[in-house]
Amino acid sequence: MKFFNLKNPLWSIGFRPFFVLALLMAIITTPIWVLHITGLSSFDFSPLSPNQWHANEMIFGFLVAAVIGFLLTASANWTGVRGPHGNTLLIGFFLFLFTRIIFWTTPFDSLGIYKWIGALVPLLVVLHLAKLFIQTKNNRNLILIVPLSMLIVGQFLILSSKYNLGYELALYSVRFLVVVIAGRVIPFFTKNALGMQPKWNHPVLEKLTILTVFLLIFEPFYYHSGLGRQIWIALTTLALLLNTYRLVNWRFFPSYKVKILFILYIAYLWLPIHFFFNLASHFDWLSQVGKPTLHSLAYGCMSIMILGIIHRVTLGHTGRKIQASRFAQIGYVAIVLGSFIRVFGPLLKPEYYIFWLKSSGTLWVLAFLILSFEIFPMLISSRIDNKEY
Repeated sequence: MKFFNLKNPLWSIGFRPFFVLALLMAIITTPIWVLHITGLSSFDFSPLSPNQWHANEMIFGFLVAAVIGFLLTASANWTGVRGPHGNTLLIGFFLFLFTRIIFWTTPFDSLGIYKWIGALVPLLVVLHLAKLFIQTKNNRNLILIVPLSMLIVGQFLILSSKYNLGYELALYSVRFLVVVIAGRVIPFFTKNALGMQPKWNHPVLEKLTILTVFLLIFEPFYYHSGLGRQIWIALTTLALLLNTYRLVNWRFFPSYKVKILFILYIAYLWLPIHFFFNLASHFDWLSQVGKPTLHSLAYGCMSIMILGIIHRVTLGHTGRKIQASRFAQIGYVAIVLGSFIRVFGPLLKPEYYIFWLKSSGTLWVLAFLILSFEIFPMLISSRIDNKEY
C-alpha cells in the first residue's frame, strides 16, 4: 500500500504524521467527551474513570502528538541533524496510534497496564532528544528534557489515586514548553511577517520569564504548604506580569495585519489570563464553575496555539506561502469564539453550563475539521518546491 511506502512524504519528517494524529485526536476524542458529559450518549471508560480518560486523551493524545510533531521537526533545525524519518518515524507513528486505540477500547482490566502503555512513546521521545542534544552539545535545549520527563510522571499519576496531581503536573509541563517555544517562534514570525523587532530587548527579563514558569511546573508539590503557597503567589504574580509584558513587547497590536501570526498572539493572550485566574482562584475571587483556570490554559492558550502552529509549520515546511486563507480564518474564529464560550460562559451564566459545553465543543471540532480539510492533503503530499523534506 502507498501509505506504508517509506518514500511516501508522510514519513519524511516528524511533523507530518504527528500533526495528522493531533488533528485526529482533536476531532475524535472531544465529541466523545462532550456527548458523554452532557448526557447525550454514554461511554464505558472502565477501568479508567471518565475524568481520567478525558484528561489522558486531551493531554497525552492531542497535546503530546502536537508537541512531538513540533519537537521532532524543530530539533533537527536546532542541531543540524535530520530527525527521525522512514522506518523509525513509521514505527513511532503506529506505536502512538496503537496506544490511543488501547485507550479508546480499554481492553485490559488492570489500570497499571495503561500507565506503561501510555508512557512508552513519550519516553522514547525523551531518550531520543536527550541523546541528540548531548551528542551535538546543544546544551541550551537540555532544559526541555525536564518538562518532557515530568509529562511521563504525570501519565503515571493521572492513572492512579493522584489524578489531580498528575494532570496538573502534565499541563504545567506543557505550559512551560509553550512559553519556551512561543518565545522562539513568535518574535521570529513577527520579524518575517511584519519586519518588526520586539519593542524592547531585555534578555534578563526573558530568562526570568522562563525560570519563573519552569519553577511553576512543580507547584503541585509545594502549593499546599504555608511557605510553598507564599512562594507560589510570588511566582504566579511574576509570571502574570512578565508574560503580559512579553505579549505587548512582541507587537501584539500590529500582528492583527497578518492573521496566521495574530492567531498565535491570541493564543498567548490566554496565558496571562490563566495566571490571573490562578491568583483569583487562590483568593476565592473566582467561581470554579467550568474550571476557568484549567480551560483558559488548555482550551484558550494551548489549543489555539497548537492550531496556529500546525497551520503555519505545515504551510512553511511544504513550500507554500505562509498566509491564512479565508477558509482557515473561519476555523480561527471558531476556536477563539469557542474558547471564550468555554471559559466565560459558565462564569457569567452557570445555569446554561451544558449549553456552553455543547457550543464550545462544537466550535472546537469545527475549527479542527476546517484546518484538517485544508492541510491533510499537504501533510501527505510532496513539497511543492521539490525539496526533499
